[in-house]
Amino acid sequence: MQDLGSRFLYQNFSKEYLVLVLIALFFILATLGALKTPLFGLLVFLFLILSVLLVIIYRQQKISLSVSQNLYTGLLSAHKIAQSFAVSTDTGETLLTVLFCVKDLFPTSKRVMLFWIKKESGKKMISGLDAVGMKLSEIRSFIFPLDKTLGVIPWVAITNNPFETLDAKNDYFCDQDFVVKAELSAFIAVPVVVAQQSLGVLLVETTGNALHSTEEVKILAFFASQIGTALENVRLYNEVELLSITDGLTGLYNHRHFQKVLEYELIRSSRYKRPLSLLMLDIDFFKDYNDIFGHPAGDTVLITIARIIQTSIRSTDFSARYGGEEFCVILTETKKGDALVKAEEIRRKVEECQFLDEKKQPTKNLTVSIGVSDFPDDVITKEALIKKADDALYFSKKTGRNRVTPA
Repeated sequence: MQDLGSRFLYQNFSKEYLVLVLIALFFILATLGALKTPLFGLLVFLFLILSVLLVIIYRQQKISLSVSQNLYTGLLSAHKIAQSFAVSTDTGETLLTVLFCVKDLFPTSKRVMLFWIKKESGKKMISGLDAVGMKLSEIRSFIFPLDKTLGVIPWVAITNNPFETLDAKNDYFCDQDFVVKAELSAFIAVPVVVAQQSLGVLLVETTGNALHSTEEVKILAFFASQIGTALENVRLYNEVELLSITDGLTGLYNHRHFQKVLEYELIRSSRYKRPLSLLMLDIDFFKDYNDIFGHPAGDTVLITIARIIQTSIRSTDFSARYGGEEFCVILTETKKGDALVKAEEIRRKVEECQFLDEKKQPTKNLTVSIGVSDFPDDVITKEALIKKADDALYFSKKTGRNRVTPA
């Protein structure tokens, strides 16, 4: 592609140079001829006009081929994007693929930025999502209210119109605070539109030498729409995937996914010689509560306890609804002593939580019983680890409930 472009530019430069020399000669001849015979001067003048037309035709051919080259590059990039979409369901990976393709399409561009519309505290905002040529923390520091009077980025997103400037610092339409912080001088911004809905804005920083052609803007808009389509597909895929691995009521992982996570974490703990602990929880006398107050009230209890568990553990830990009124928690890189402390914390929080009509329970309170096992001190296999924790849980229930028992 680069060789073709170089060859074309060389050929056209040579042709234009030759034509310019001919024009100069014709001009000289026309001047001399006009002094002798008006007819000869007229003929030479006609040749002069034809030469000028020839230069114009050459330049039009040059522009046409340049556009064709961009279209060809765009098609190759689109094919590359399509291939990445076929094998990737990761949002970050998909974004970088498309942004780098845009960078290749506009080789003189310094940075490529993507801004995305989202809701924050009930209000629509547009903020930096990802970029090529700058740190992720930098692009994500830019947040704009979705108001077209507050700068170029929200204006492009709302109006669905492209915008280009060669001197952002002296362009009254640009948000100067954004221009200064992003250190922008020249750029082109196009909306990301899918099914006539604006999702964001794609910004390409340029050299500022000249405005882009209509064809180039259309190509950029095409890639912007591809970004929107790709992200929507990834989002939908992730939503479906999330539904398949989470419990619909509590939002915790379901039993099937818990088994997979535990197996993986045990392999990881074994490889790096790290401890791992497992908590098994059961709500005391939950069947009685459910029978007396109904399933809606019972569902509220399950949701509340799931929230207590989730807010009590680290982001590196995993919680799941094991089945019915049973829950389990995988505490990564945690010894049994620390796991017992965490289990006691969860038990106490549940005991202190106020549930509807819990005083009518046999224990005058809604509580949980917990069993704790650990790897590798207790057992070394997944099945044995679960059984040890389950046996400890059964002992907690057998000896009075509302307590924590180690394996």
